[in-house]
Amino acid sequence: MKYLALSIFIMSLIYFSSCSKEENLNPQHVYIKTITSDSDVVVVGCLLLADGNYLIVGRDIKEVGAGTMVKLDVFGKTLWKKRVSMATGTLWKVFEVPGIGFAILGHGNDATNNLNVCTYDNDGNLKNTKLITITINGGTNAPYDVIQLKNGNFVIAGGSTDGLGRLKITDNAFNTLYSRTYSPSPDLVCCYIRGICEMANGDIMMTASTMNQSFTNYTNDFLTMLLITGPTGIKKSLTVLPDSIYNETPNCLVNYNDGMLGISAKMIGVNSGNGTFVSYLNTPNGQYISGIINLSKYDSTGLIIKRLEVAGYPENGQINTIKRCPDGGFILCGTVGQYNSSILLSNTKIYLLKIDANLNQQWSKIINTAYPSFGVDVLQTTDGGYLVSGHQKSFNKHFDMVAIKTDASGNIK
Repeated sequence: MKYLALSIFIMSLIYFSSCSKEENLNPQHVYIKTITSDSDVVVVGCLLLADGNYLIVGRDIKEVGAGTMVKLDVFGKTLWKKRVSMATGTLWKVFEVPGIGFAILGHGNDATNNLNVCTYDNDGNLKNTKLITITINGGTNAPYDVIQLKNGNFVIAGGSTDGLGRLKITDNAFNTLYSRTYSPSPDLVCCYIRGICEMANGDIMMTASTMNQSFTNYTNDFLTMLLITGPTGIKKSLTVLPDSIYNETPNCLVNYNDGMLGISAKMIGVNSGNGTFVSYLNTPNGQYISGIINLSKYDSTGLIIKRLEVAGYPENGQINTIKRCPDGGFILCGTVGQYNSSILLSNTKIYLLKIDANLNQQWSKIINTAYPSFGVDVLQTTDGGYLVSGHQKSFNKHFDMVAIKTDASGNIK
């Protein structure tokens, strides 16, 4: 009997050892995980934390309660789920803070237009809240973006309905160093900044959405601006990219070779069957086009040297995030399947696009979910796959966050 028990013990060791080896040899596990909540929560971003786990953060789309943050391990298991501080009730951005953990940027649910930065450790414990004062003469704020410069300072930029673009440069503890406002030319009415990058020489490049003062026929009233400043935010140039046919709104910006790569969406007219304005975050100051996805390559002076249209997706599309990959290419995440009317319920899907270093399309994936879904953010995982974050509207009533782990080719099967 003791020999039988010994044999079973040895076989068990061999079995579990082989399972461990198989898991290590084939780490590209995939999944779709729905993260439910008692409120309507939509994703604003995801991070790979310093401890190797993933963080997904969402905001209450109705802005009546605090947002939600969820920490997942590499297999998609929920480690914890917590509410964020109400100081960022209107939540715009989550980003890494080296040596501390992460930070969340947003507005409090009060009458001021001031921003707050709430800093957390990797276990979601609130460490500090910093007020970022913004003075607006009437109107409200649009979504804000954040990047960290090579010198450790942070750039926080956005726009407001008073027509001005706004920028704050802070130190690494979020103390304000410089405050700047940017006015478009007299024939333009707004400067909604949507995309920030630090250039090789330390200058800052931003793309922004604007529109013609005349606002006549919707044919080409919505335009993209390119703003270049010095490292302290002082304006060097502001260029409007004219278009006699399309309306265009920018979405994101990333360093590319000696210049930048901008992602936008465009359409001909309005209600013409060529796209529509959407507000996936349910804010009137965050409306952008869902239409033809466009790639624009800029040189270091802001001159467009190449433009490409992306094809091969259903209905209309919009990209929300672009990230550089280790192979020199890029992974893009967004939403496709948007009908030509934002009033009708669209069967939207999360969309992934992989392009190489020469901007050639390598593959694209449309991720089928149980309900209409929206792609927000993506990051490459240590096994070469991707973690995709977004949300879906369950039963056309309730917004739930979703986390999707794909393999290196964007597959989930």
